[in-house]
Amino acid sequence: MKHFISYTILIISGYLIFSSHLLQNINKIGQNIITSEDTIKIKKDTFSNKLPEGYPYITNFSFSKQKKIKSVCTDSIGIMIFTDNTGLTFFDGETEKHLKIESSPNVIKKDKILNRFYIACNKGYGYLLKDNTGNYVYHSISEKLYDKQSYNHIIVTSDNVVFSGKYKIVNYDLKTKKLSDIYNDNTKAVTGIFKLNDKLYINLTDEGLQTVSDKKKSSIISDSLFANSEILFSVPYEKNIILGMSNNQLYIFDGTNYSPYDNKASDYIKESIINTGAEINNKQFVVTSFNGGAIILDKKTGNTESILNYRTGLPDDEIFAAGTDHSGGLWLAHEYGISRIAFDIPIKNFDRFPGLQGNINAVKFYDSTLYVATGEGLFRLSEIKNYEEVEIAENKQVKYRKKVQSDQKNAYSDNSVDKKTSSTDEEEKGETDNNDNFFKRWKKRKNKKNKETSEDLQNNKPKNNPRKTTYKTEYKTITEYKKIYELHSVKYVYKKVDGINSKCKNFTDFKSGILISSNSGLFFLKNNNTIDIIPNAYIYNVSCTQKSDIFYVSTSEGLYKIIFLNGIFEKELIYGNSIKETVLKSIFTVSDSVLWASGNHKIFLLKILGNDILSTEQFDIKTDFDEKIIISKKADKFIFLTGSKAFYYDKKYNKLSEDNELTDILSESDNIYLLNDTVFSINSGSNVLYGNNLSDSLYQIKYAWIFNQIKKLTIDDKNNIWLISGENEIFKIEQTSNQIKKKFKLFLTNIKDFNGNSLTKTSYLKLKSNYNRITVFLSAPGYLKKEFVSYFYGIDVSSNNEFITTRNPYFPITKLSPGKHVLSIYAVNSLNEKSETLKVIIQVTPPIWQTTWFIIAVFLIFLIIVSLGLSAFFRKKQQKIKEYNEILELKVKERTSEIEKQNQLIQNQNLEIYEQYKKIDYQNKEITGSIRYAGKIQRAALSDTGIYSKYVSEFFILYKPRDIVSGDFYWISESKNKLLIAAVDCTGHGVPGGFLSMLGISFLNEIVKEIGKTHEKILAADILNELRKKIITTLSTHGEEERKDGMDMSLAIIDKENMQLNFAGANNPSYILRDAKIAKIEADRMPVGSNKKLNDIPFKNKYLTLKTNDCIYLFSDGFADQFGGKFLKKFNSRRFREMLLHIHSHPMAKQEEMVDKILDKWKGNSEQIDDILLIGIKI
Repeated sequence: MKHFISYTILIISGYLIFSSHLLQNINKIGQNIITSEDTIKIKKDTFSNKLPEGYPYITNFSFSKQKKIKSVCTDSIGIMIFTDNTGLTFFDGETEKHLKIESSPNVIKKDKILNRFYIACNKGYGYLLKDNTGNYVYHSISEKLYDKQSYNHIIVTSDNVVFSGKYKIVNYDLKTKKLSDIYNDNTKAVTGIFKLNDKLYINLTDEGLQTVSDKKKSSIISDSLFANSEILFSVPYEKNIILGMSNNQLYIFDGTNYSPYDNKASDYIKESIINTGAEINNKQFVVTSFNGGAIILDKKTGNTESILNYRTGLPDDEIFAAGTDHSGGLWLAHEYGISRIAFDIPIKNFDRFPGLQGNINAVKFYDSTLYVATGEGLFRLSEIKNYEEVEIAENKQVKYRKKVQSDQKNAYSDNSVDKKTSSTDEEEKGETDNNDNFFKRWKKRKNKKNKETSEDLQNNKPKNNPRKTTYKTEYKTITEYKKIYELHSVKYVYKKVDGINSKCKNFTDFKSGILISSNSGLFFLKNNNTIDIIPNAYIYNVSCTQKSDIFYVSTSEGLYKIIFLNGIFEKELIYGNSIKETVLKSIFTVSDSVLWASGNHKIFLLKILGNDILSTEQFDIKTDFDEKIIISKKADKFIFLTGSKAFYYDKKYNKLSEDNELTDILSESDNIYLLNDTVFSINSGSNVLYGNNLSDSLYQIKYAWIFNQIKKLTIDDKNNIWLISGENEIFKIEQTSNQIKKKFKLFLTNIKDFNGNSLTKTSYLKLKSNYNRITVFLSAPGYLKKEFVSYFYGIDVSSNNEFITTRNPYFPITKLSPGKHVLSIYAVNSLNEKSETLKVIIQVTPPIWQTTWFIIAVFLIFLIIVSLGLSAFFRKKQQKIKEYNEILELKVKERTSEIEKQNQLIQNQNLEIYEQYKKIDYQNKEITGSIRYAGKIQRAALSDTGIYSKYVSEFFILYKPRDIVSGDFYWISESKNKLLIAAVDCTGHGVPGGFLSMLGISFLNEIVKEIGKTHEKILAADILNELRKKIITTLSTHGEEERKDGMDMSLAIIDKENMQLNFAGANNPSYILRDAKIAKIEADRMPVGSNKKLNDIPFKNKYLTLKTNDCIYLFSDGFADQFGGKFLKKFNSRRFREMLLHIHSHPMAKQEEMVDKILDKWKGNSEQIDDILLIGIKI
């Protein structure tokens, strides 16, 4: 009974489980039903928010000549080596070098211990090794045996190397250098070879998998799978091995048994025609195909890490070969060259997922979802839950056969596509034996898929057409529409966000959501829901502060203030006359009520209260056009950047000042990248000239500079950098916990002489003197972009400025001077990584004529020849000297008597000259004495300065004649209770000037007395007029021409009672100083003397009201005309005025002392060129 109850419960439980499972399957089937009415209806999409890994960064390289690469390898310094039908290609990312091998290499493998490469060819095999010049040389191992077998597999171990062909396997012992056959049978083809746990396994047609030891075979697996299939590749996995078979499936083999390798890409691999595979690292391997690109799998889990094909960045889906480099990069060869997939850098691509439309303007990673703003709207990247839901478009490049007839009326349409043309068939027939199975499988699958298309073409073929038909093969890009389940490689698609249909331009973080700026308004997105904040307006800029509920938006309608309150956005249009006519293109929020804005060549500092502008500070900036100004901040400093100038806000003086340092940096830059409101980078190419708030945590930004064109850079909340390239691509530069610190290295690969011969590659180079030039070849392997490296070199350089820059990895060195030179070389890549500096010592031997022994020998020979010549010369000379001496003795006697007579005559003449000198000296003393006495008389005739004290408080007279007698004089008098003062400069100086000055003094005294008696007023102009008449009368003589003798003078009459100055001047002005200001009292431009044109023109009176402490200065031109100073120039009138301004505040006695010192200092050692007179009067 107990057993019955137990069985009953077990049966009921099983029924319930089975029923629920069946019900679930029925529901799923019901859900997956797709109805159709002539068209397919796609079910409602189901998406989840999860960011995919992204596609790796791919660099595509093409070669100078099209080639089919069969194998990929890398050498010890990172240079890639590729095999093709003609030989080997060496490639370092910049240059390619070809080594021709007539035996046509198929496969290359590296022996890491001996650092050599083994090559299997269509005719034999061999190895590759560098010679002493650094060039690779191919050495054939099989040529002595005349082996014409085609080999396509190599296994390298520490003791031997195994070369496998279609019907033959050969072992090469590395110690004995001997060859031995492992397998040789023309009836059973080798369809695979690998090594596992030190055992060699071979797969034979019709026999299956065998082990080979001492030329003996042992069958392991003989079923139809191995007997009828080919092992395309093998990848080690722990103690087992993963095998890729020609039936398009993967298996795992433990040495005895095999089983299907469980992986998530089995359907994808079955749909493809796999041809090879390779290990990437201990965790991953790659499977390549002829029609589906490549797929990267995790060894342990079988998960698909990445799918690489035409859609994800490869130029073609047909892959010929795969391999890796030292950095972990994966290389895939195809028809258009080769591509490198960079697993060694933290860059992932995100634009290659299907569904994205329009030009990309901004990206934002928010809420585990990637949002993309494009010209077509807003898109988000989402994971597809149901593979049957989405239909996508995929572009493919295909061959097609165009039918050409003499009459084109019945020709096929250009759109007819035949993926297998006759020309393609011919190409396939020319392929080597080892690829026959690949192309047979490929052709069989393509013919099967194109059967329906071929039948349609046959049905459309025109009947009874006798015209001759020819075919032309062309390429064309077609669009195929497929469902995702057909591709099996797409897990994510871009889905357009509903409600935003116009161009989106930017994202701004706000309150756990994002603000989206578009051409048709401002939107807010949170939890996949969008809110329309400002509809139907063009959005220029959005600015907000952290944790604030207020932000500002500049639009085509004006400036908006947005307030977020209780989950609702309230908008207010800001009013203010200062910005009424200005379109604000940039804004920067300082606080809820303070805002920076720019537009129309102006920058505004706005203070806002409510929706009104409380105050505005406006700053004008001169720019060539109304460009958008970047507003940013560093610490408390606000920065404003135009395309060519930088400014900062000086808070102390409330003005914008130019930042000269940043302006200089902008002049050298070509781009400004704004990562957020306060982080920006100013670049010249990949060189960062200035980084604002660029922290060390953003070390990965260096990878951004590998892109030639960058539209935009942004940072997400995890410090990942998102980049939009100029080619409309999206890349994520990840912030990884471990920085990739691989050294960037530079290598010297070759040095060639002027004949193109390679020299021994070493750090010490010895050159002969007759060399014309050498060429140095470099390599700095770098594969992230083309033109990745810049090279710098210099001979005997002492600073970085002396280095020469070149993009070419080679440069010539022309003729150097004999001696020792140091060649310094370093390289810098686009990541701004600098290599170590290579040093090459170049010793140039001097030519024979510059060697020490040659110079000594020539010098000794020269000394001997000179000695012999001098000896002969002196012997002959001595004989002639003896003869000359005899003749000279006779002539000396004759000349001696003549000289004695001449000496007597000279003595007599000297006595006569001495007597004349004494007479002249006596006369000179007499004349000088007379002049000195005349000088005393002149000084005595000068006016008494005691008169001054009655009218002025202080005065001084600086009187410095050039000679004993002066042509300048001063005159002082009083009349009618007024003081008369004159400073007079007579024509000439010395005795002539002295005579004229005596006349002037006499005439002035006489004129003042006459005017005092006959005139009611005494005026300065009247005195000058009368003086001129007397001078003309006195100096004129009948019958003689008019004389130009006369005087320049300034005459001042001071009326102390009325505090008035009356002035008249003849060519000489005067100065008056009052309240530290100087004024010039102009003189008439005519002398006191004869001048026919001016004699009848009277002098004019000038009047000036005086004040206490006024200083009046009268002078001659001697002071201003005095030469001196550092450059021996005139003192001039400007310095004279500055001097008066400088001294006028001092007492008059002190002024005289100061003026005298200034004159002496200015004159220095120069001679006085004229009489000097200066009169100073203080009222």
